[in-house]
Amino acid sequence: MIEELLEDPGFLEARLTGSSFVFGERDIATPSWEALLQNLGVSSTRNQEVRYLPNMGFVSLRADRIAQVKQIRSELQRLSDVYECTAHAYISMSELSGGYGRHNDDSEVWSWQCHGASHWQIDDPRGSYEVTLGPGSWLYIPAGMYHTVLPLGARAGISFALEQGKPMRVVDGRRVGVWGTAV
Repeated sequence: MIEELLEDPGFLEARLTGSSFVFGERDIATPSWEALLQNLGVSSTRNQEVRYLPNMGFVSLRADRIAQVKQIRSELQRLSDVYECTAHAYISMSELSGGYGRHNDDSEVWSWQCHGASHWQIDDPRGSYEVTLGPGSWLYIPAGMYHTVLPLGARAGISFALEQGKPMRVVDGRRVGVWGTAV
């Protein structure tokens, strides 16, 4: 399922140059609103598994309980081989729902827009740009790249973060990182 994204020549080039990449819409089974809200409900009963954002915005830190998310997270984990992969659900009830503002992340981020739309402002080395993600769209953001995400109404998205946490593999005497790139 996720291998087609990882083999996209545009993504591979962007990753080598430290750039972001917009995959556009992909035909991958999307979690229902019901599954996302049930996950949010379960997460809210557990200590520190939900972050509350202004104006009815929520982040569930354990979106991997949702079947489709769990499968994609497992594939990213397996294919990267050297990273821990987390999955967070971002749910906004309106365009007024808050976010984290302009920020960067310490990990590589894959964003999957499941429902509704979000507007992204990205400070890429090739030049800053803006993109709107609709249902089924994917976006890759390298670690350290600044970006801002704004909901465009009720929306839900999943953020997969590839975080360093496992030892590097050694292949033919070389340390090898994600997808076999030499480090």
